[in-house]
Amino acid sequence: MVYEITEQQRVCLLRKYYVVSRGRSLDRLGSVSFLLGLFFLFVRCPIVGIILEIYGCLGLFRGFWPSVSVFLCHIPVVGWIIQYLVSVR
Repeated sequence: MVYEITEQQRVCLLRKYYVVSRGRSLDRLGSVSFLLGLFFLFVRCPIVGIILEIYGCLGLFRGFWPSVSVFLCHIPVVGWIIQYLVSVR
């Protein structure tokens, strides 16, 4: 049995592939910057190394930050501070 794909299905599949592959490239960029930061720490350039590691962590865990913020808002003292800072803006 042969299945035929319509043009609309093809466009939908290409969009999905593009989003998934773009996300993977951003994960690779985060991994590379994190490892490069470790390298700079080992060769005794701590400022550059720490900056690259922070950028790498933000790139790797970008999808996890909303969960962390919701969790932090439910902790009594920390949640009150975060809500106060958000309401002051």
